[in-house]
Amino acid sequence: NDAIRAVSKILPLWKTLEGLEYRLYDARFTARGPVRPASREKIAIIGVDERTLAVLGAWPFPREWHAEVIRRLKKAGAKVVFLDFVFSSRQKISSDAALASVLAESKNVLLPSLLSRETQTTSVATNTMKTTDYQPVNPLDKSAYDNVFLNDKGTLLFNKKPDEIKAYRRFAALGLNEQLPEPCFISVERDSDGALRRYPVRIAFLGGDENAGSVAILSDGIYQNLLDGEENKLYEKALASTIWPTANGTALPIPILPSQQPPGDAPRVFTTLINFYGPPSSGPNDTFPTYSYRDVKGFRTLVHLNDDNTVDTQGHWAWHGFTDAEMKEKFGGRIVLIGATALSLDDLFQMPQFFLNHPTVDKIVEESQIAGVEIHATMAANFLDGVYLRAVSTQSTIVTLFALSLLAAFWTMLLHNRVSRVARAAQHRWAKWRAPGKVRGVVWFALYGLLASLPIVFFWEAAKWLFIHQHLWVIVIYPALSAALSTGLVMILLYSSENAERRKTIAQFGRFMSPSILEEVLARPEEDYPRPRRTYATVLFTDLVGFTTYTETHDPDEVVSALNAYMTCMIPIVQRHNGTIDKYIGDSIMAYFGVPLPYDDHAACALRCAVELQDACARFRAETDIEFYMRVGVHTGEVIAGSMGSEGDSDSQPLLNYTVIGDTVNLASRLEGANKEFGSWILCSAATYEAAPNVVCVESASAQIKGKSQIVDVYVVRGLALQTPHDSQWGPTANKAVT
Repeated sequence: NDAIRAVSKILPLWKTLEGLEYRLYDARFTARGPVRPASREKIAIIGVDERTLAVLGAWPFPREWHAEVIRRLKKAGAKVVFLDFVFSSRQKISSDAALASVLAESKNVLLPSLLSRETQTTSVATNTMKTTDYQPVNPLDKSAYDNVFLNDKGTLLFNKKPDEIKAYRRFAALGLNEQLPEPCFISVERDSDGALRRYPVRIAFLGGDENAGSVAILSDGIYQNLLDGEENKLYEKALASTIWPTANGTALPIPILPSQQPPGDAPRVFTTLINFYGPPSSGPNDTFPTYSYRDVKGFRTLVHLNDDNTVDTQGHWAWHGFTDAEMKEKFGGRIVLIGATALSLDDLFQMPQFFLNHPTVDKIVEESQIAGVEIHATMAANFLDGVYLRAVSTQSTIVTLFALSLLAAFWTMLLHNRVSRVARAAQHRWAKWRAPGKVRGVVWFALYGLLASLPIVFFWEAAKWLFIHQHLWVIVIYPALSAALSTGLVMILLYSSENAERRKTIAQFGRFMSPSILEEVLARPEEDYPRPRRTYATVLFTDLVGFTTYTETHDPDEVVSALNAYMTCMIPIVQRHNGTIDKYIGDSIMAYFGVPLPYDDHAACALRCAVELQDACARFRAETDIEFYMRVGVHTGEVIAGSMGSEGDSDSQPLLNYTVIGDTVNLASRLEGANKEFGSWILCSAATYEAAPNVVCVESASAQIKGKSQIVDVYVVRGLALQTPHDSQWGPTANKAVT
């Protein structure tokens, strides 16, 4: 079995992969569905089915019954008759004599042959040489009865009945092999999963000098009148070249599967793929017209009813079976194959499933078993129709493997940006729902797995199309597996690269940015937020009053501890209002709103943040007795935002930091310091207040800001709008009216 493969040893199908490929091969038959052979009306099957066994009794039948069937078929005008039975045991000599007689009369009946191996030893001087000859023989010949009818000297024994001796002489004179047109073989090779997909075309023996055909091809040869007398030159030429004439008059080469030369002088079997037409046949309207052996032979039953329905107490025998007219209609001019189809006779082979809307699973399972005689009928139709299945070459499979792998890898890279965008958006939405866990990786791999498999799906669909319409078996499992591996490798590399970029972004922004803003930034890497750009934002500065004095009067450890406790209270507030911490300048905080992710209410967020910072600072003083007072300046305007710093060189790493620069930043810092002049704790610019006029309650003012040539309109923030002003809690302040 290992010597014959649909794919050569250069690309071996390992057992597991071979099984998968065979399943996919069978699935293509299922996808194609049943078809009617063009030569259907030229072939008929006679099956020894369960109904035959129920009427005629247990198997094996007496061989004179087969002789009766052959005579009826000859009378009906059958062109070829094949008995798919191996006569490996003796019966009554009269049965075999009757069969030999009908073979001699018909000359168009085929019996399966076997190859007999004979070893001869010859001595030339002192050398001894052994030669092995393989000859086709019928398993049942005269020698099977010699030990019954002949003594040790080869003389006929006369202690037998005269009719038996007469039958022996008749059988010995006729024989079976001598009455056959040509030897033919029924041996088939199952694949590793037990199914039958290959069929022998010819067997070459005696070093390739002699050829014997299979049952199907010899049946077709007789049907097409290729056996021209004893020499049979037309048949032998077509068989040796495997260029076979079809029923429509053309001659097509039979695609032979690759095989290895067997060792020594062993016969070499040349096989081709079986092109199954449909589910097993069981009736006259199925894939092949199929009839019961009992109806062809005919049988008698004892009945107790007369034609007028009166009771016949003695009973009379009634004959059942096809009439001569029916025999001629069903079998005249056809190739007739007779074989076992009953399940109990165990001549069934696994085949592809053809679903025919049967309601029960049992019926579908039964449809995957085909009788051996129908396999011969199937191949006889294949040869007559010239409709062959071809397997791609090993070289084509290797080229397909590399091409599909490259295509799958390229397609996977093309999908990267789109898949990543969807996965990040899913994670962002998941975070907004406050759901636990991370879904980005799950969505990423699930979506990639779905989309990246499209080249393999398209390849499979193309393979099915080629099988159905071009009768080409494209090896699928190796290219598909290779494409899946290349896809998986590219996915892992892309995911690792994306995670590295994500970690880099988190390292750059995560310490200072609101988690919600960070998720937005990570969800839109295509925006390239670190790239410097002009944008509209709000900048906030804070500073502690008297912190220098505090550091002079306390130990360094206390100073650091107090400052850390203070920052721990302030930072979450900034992030909660979608602000980003730009830097810490000693006891000062610089934050901005509206970058890197633009949003419309950044001025309002900054003002609410400033008020909450002051409230938190007041609680901090009350809880720690540390006299920290905070001044806050807020301004809205155009800034330049992006990564700034040193790009580094070949010997140093880049030192970049995402920040905002511009006059807006400078003015926000000046406003924080201008709180001294107004005795206030939060001072915002007119631009900020006008961008969020209903967020806080304020007192309008104007001031000469350092670095500005003109007077600047400013607002002193007293608290949130619609609330009682409580800036007195933030620290001592001048008593001024609130507008």
